[in-house]
Amino acid sequence: MMLVIRAEQMKVLAQSVLKRWIEAHLLRCFPAQCAALGDAGWRAAVTSGMEQALRHGFREPSDICRYVDLVIAFGPDFERRTEFDWTREILGDSAITNSSVRMDRLHVAAVRHLALASPTTGER
Repeated sequence: MMLVIRAEQMKVLAQSVLKRWIEAHLLRCFPAQCAALGDAGWRAAVTSGMEQALRHGFREPSDICRYVDLVIAFGPDFERRTEFDWTREILGDSAITNSSVRMDRLHVAAVRHLALASPTTGER
């Protein structure tokens, strides 16, 4: 007897593996934020963040992970909040046809936003 795995089953398996990889990444890179959200909270943020990333056309695992990073850093509704208008501008820019380029621009804008929002440390 030969085992046959359908394409849809492979897709579900791949999403499950990606989700576990993103969860491990978040625990390693965002431990304080995960602790603040609680176990159920940050896991729910991973699920909804992955869904949001897919709705925006992100398909590469690294892009999906970086999108979830934004969800953890700025909150699950960050796209709708006025202080993050830059996200809507980038996500809505039809001139950016490559999703990885779009994610690169989101990442650069997020780092810039954080740098402007945080006081410089180490100054005297």
